[in-house]
Amino acid sequence: MNPFFVDEESEDESPKRRKLEPYSDDESDCGSSDSSEGDLEDIPLQANQPDNFTIQILPLKSSNEKKLRALEDRRKKLSIHYLGMVSYLLHVHIRNRWMCQKAVVKTLRKNLPETITKKIAKLKKRIRTTENTDNEKVKSTSGTTEDIYSQLRYVINYLVKWFRHNYEIVSTGIRVLGYLPNGVNDSKYSDYYSNKCPPLSAESFAKVCKSFKHNRDTGAQIFTALLRSIGFEARLVFSLPLLAVSKSSKTAPKLDYEKLERVKDCDLLFPYFWTELVDPIDPSKLFIIETMCFHDKDKRVQHLGRSLDSLRSSFTAEFYPEYSEFNSMQMSHVVSIGENGGMIDVSARYMADISYRYFNRLDLRTISGRSELLFQSLLRYFNRNHRYTAAENEELSTLRKLALRNYSIPTSYAAMKRSPNFITRTTLRFNEEISPTARSVGTIKLQSKEATVEKQKVYSRSAVMVGRSEQHWKQLGRSIKPEFASKPMKVTTSLRSWKSRQNNEPAMPTNLYTLSQTTIYVPPSVYEKNGVLFLPRNQYGNIEIYRPWMVPKKAKWLTLSDIESILSRYRKSLFFCPIEEDIEYVPVVVGFEYVSRNGQAVPVKNGVIVHENQENAAKKIWLYGMADKQHSLKMEAELQALQKWRTLVRALRVKAKLDKRYGSG
Repeated sequence: MNPFFVDEESEDESPKRRKLEPYSDDESDCGSSDSSEGDLEDIPLQANQPDNFTIQILPLKSSNEKKLRALEDRRKKLSIHYLGMVSYLLHVHIRNRWMCQKAVVKTLRKNLPETITKKIAKLKKRIRTTENTDNEKVKSTSGTTEDIYSQLRYVINYLVKWFRHNYEIVSTGIRVLGYLPNGVNDSKYSDYYSNKCPPLSAESFAKVCKSFKHNRDTGAQIFTALLRSIGFEARLVFSLPLLAVSKSSKTAPKLDYEKLERVKDCDLLFPYFWTELVDPIDPSKLFIIETMCFHDKDKRVQHLGRSLDSLRSSFTAEFYPEYSEFNSMQMSHVVSIGENGGMIDVSARYMADISYRYFNRLDLRTISGRSELLFQSLLRYFNRNHRYTAAENEELSTLRKLALRNYSIPTSYAAMKRSPNFITRTTLRFNEEISPTARSVGTIKLQSKEATVEKQKVYSRSAVMVGRSEQHWKQLGRSIKPEFASKPMKVTTSLRSWKSRQNNEPAMPTNLYTLSQTTIYVPPSVYEKNGVLFLPRNQYGNIEIYRPWMVPKKAKWLTLSDIESILSRYRKSLFFCPIEEDIEYVPVVVGFEYVSRNGQAVPVKNGVIVHENQENAAKKIWLYGMADKQHSLKMEAELQALQKWRTLVRALRVKAKLDKRYGSG
C-alpha cells in the first residue's frame, strides 16, 4: 500500500475524527494495544497501487528565458572571438620563429635544383649592379629594368611550379567553418574537427621541411622560408579565421572523413596563409604569392603597390572569401610578419569597408570597436621590441589611406544603421550629433520598410560627436566649462522614474555636452564660517567623489571599512574611546545602483572625508570602534553558543522523560 496515493472512495468519505485520551502510567500493555487497534479501524483501506509511476517535471516558463539564452550564447561567442585572436597571433608568431631556424634554412636551400640556384644568383647580381651604378652605359649592358623583371617573374613562377610539384599535401590544416551546435559534448568533437594530424614542434617542423609532406598551411610557411633562404625579403601572411559574433553565424558542418581523406583541404576555396615578397628591384612594390590553393595562374602571383604613389594598385580582392552555402570561410584581420618578427596589420590590402579601424577614436560601444582595440593592443605587445623602418612606416600610411578610401555606402536604412563607417542624421543615436565642420561623403535615399526617406547627406562616423549629461561627466571626473553651460551640444528628455510615470509628471530636459566643452573637475575646498572650518557637502549631507582628484582641498578621503557607522557611534558615545575631539566627517558617494528600488537611484557609499588635521584622530577612533565591534561580535557568539547549549540540554531532558515513561528504543 502506497501512503502517497488515496483511492476515489477515500476522497469522498473521509474518516471520522476521534478525540484521543492521554495515556496513564498504570495502563496495561493490553489496553494500549486495544486502543491502537481501534484507531486503525478508522483508517480507510486503499486499493493496490502500481509499483512504478512517472513524475514529469516541466521546465519553468519565463518570458526572459530566450533573452537569457541569447545573452549567454553571445557571451560565449565573444569569449571564443577574443581568445581566438590571442591564440592565432601567438600561433603565427611561433611558426615564424620556427621558419628562421638554421636547420630549416639549410635544408630548404639544399632542396633547390642547381639550375634555378644559378639563375637566382645571376638575377641578384644584376639587381645589385643596377642599384650601385648611375652610368647609363652600364645599365644598358647589364640589362634594362624590363629584362630584370622578366627574369624575376620567371624565377618566381618556376619556384611556384617546382614547389607545387614536389610538396605533397597529406593532412588537413586549419578548418574554422562555424560554431559547434548546441549539445555537442567532448565525445562528439571528432565529428567536427579532425585530430589525425598531431601538433608540430620546432624539431618536427624541421623534419617536415626535409620530407616535404604536410598540410597546405604548413606548405605556405615552408615556401616563405624558402624565399628567405635564397636571400629575398619574404613575409608570412595569415588571415585570422575569427568567427562572427552575430546571431546569423553558422554552425560547423560534420566532417566526411572519406571525402576529407581524398580531397584534404581542397574544399576550402581560399587560403589562410600566403606570402608577400618585397620587390627586390623596386621595394615600393610587393609580389603576393599563393602556391597551393588557387588553380588560376594569374591569381597565384600578383604585383601590388606598397607606397602612396601606387595607392590605386595596392588592393586585391582575390583573397577575400566569398559566401558559399557549402562552407563559409571568415576573414576578419590579416597580419604580415617578417623575418625579424615585426608584425603588421595588412587587412586594408585584402579587405574593403574597414575604415572605422583607422578612425582617430574607436567606438567602444560596439563589438567591432572593442575587437579592434584588443587587436591593436596585441600587435603593440608582439612588436614591443621591433623598430619600424622607413619603408614600413610608409606602408602603414598607405594602408591607412587605402582603408579610408576603399568603401561602399550602404543603400538601405537597416544597413546604414549597422554600418561602422557611415551615418546619416536619421540614424544618429539620442546622444550623438554630427560635427558642424564635417564634410559629407555623398548623398543617398535610404529605403526602409515603413517609408521612403528623402535624400540626405552621408557622413563618416569619425565626424560624430558623443554627448553626455553634466552628471555623467561628473562621474568621469570632469565639469562643464562656464562658457558652454548655456550652449549644449544637444537637448534631450531624461528617462522618467516609475514614480514619475505614475504621477504623470512631464519629462525633464537634459543638456548634453561634448568632451571639448568640459574640463578637469575642480573640487570644492573647505570653507570657514564664524572662525570654524566646514567640509563641503550637498543638499543630502553627502559628497560625490568618483575620481581621486575630486577630493576637496585640505581634506582626506578615508575608505576604512565601516568607518561611517563607527564615527556615528563615536558621536553618540556608544563605545569607550579616550579621544575627546569633535570629528567632522561627510559620507562619500561613489556611485548609484538602480536595482534595489524600482526606477530609483540608490547611492553607493564608500568611506568619509575628514579635515586633514583630524585624519590621525579619525583613524584612532576607528581602531577603538573596530575593537569594540569585535568584542561585541565575540559576546554575541558566546550568547548564541550558550543558547544552543540551553536548547540541547532542554531536548535531552525531554528525551529522558519520554524514555522513562515509554521506554528507550
